[in-house]
Amino acid sequence: MNQPLVSVIIPTHNRPQFVGQALDSVFQQTYGNLEVIVVDDASDKPTQGVLKEYQAKEQRLHVIANKKNKGFVRSLNTGIKEAQGEYIARLDDDDMWCTPEKLPKQIAFLEQHRDYALVGGGIIRVDEQGKEISRQLLPETNEAIRRIMLVADPFVHPAVVFRARDIEAIGGYDETLDYAQDWDLWMKLGKYGKYYNFPEYFVRYLQSSQNRSNRNMRHHLWLNLVVRIRHKDEFPNFWKGYVLGWISYFFYFIPIRQRVSPWFLKIREWVVR
Repeated sequence: MNQPLVSVIIPTHNRPQFVGQALDSVFQQTYGNLEVIVVDDASDKPTQGVLKEYQAKEQRLHVIANKKNKGFVRSLNTGIKEAQGEYIARLDDDDMWCTPEKLPKQIAFLEQHRDYALVGGGIIRVDEQGKEISRQLLPETNEAIRRIMLVADPFVHPAVVFRARDIEAIGGYDETLDYAQDWDLWMKLGKYGKYYNFPEYFVRYLQSSQNRSNRNMRHHLWLNLVVRIRHKDEFPNFWKGYVLGWISYFFYFIPIRQRVSPWFLKIREWVVR
């Protein structure tokens, strides 16, 4: 196979019920000049079996098998180091691209606009039964995205495409961050070019109940604060985002937060505008 223009990176760990759907959504893209790198983070045999089935029928699929579990961020960097493409596209093992025109549109945009470093798109959240929960389009223009970068994450990780040369210059994802590593990367990429979000839905995102304990959420929100502080001099509205970050953090200590959650979400939405 000739050298691909796009490398799609998918870390996976014990998701045999989902990873096939993720791969199907990539191979159904109308853009064909790509490779898919799955980093199998020491999965059990069921996931290994699914990947072997896809390898047997799809030459563009490369599987890197970690002998020991390295974790999500290290697996991401492992895949990126092996990537041959000029562009890196991301997808998680339990999500799907929901239109076959996703990659063609994003690659055409980046090819035509060399001053842009990162492109994304909208999200459709679904539950574990595939039922739609909500839809969200994110700020579109570079100016609008930079305006809220420290307030709320303006990109969906499994919807983005960026240039391999830029992430190589950055040194990859920060492996000290087990959460918020994507948000941190967006801020770093802002030094290399502009941002853009397509006003279209590109990803069906599994809103899973797994790993969403209060403790995990508080840790995630704490790292969001760390990332905001790191980049506070690079984007506007630091104090707005910083205060919102603390409010979100302490919200997960409230015993009756389920009752007040709708009010909190409305306040957060108003602040993010």
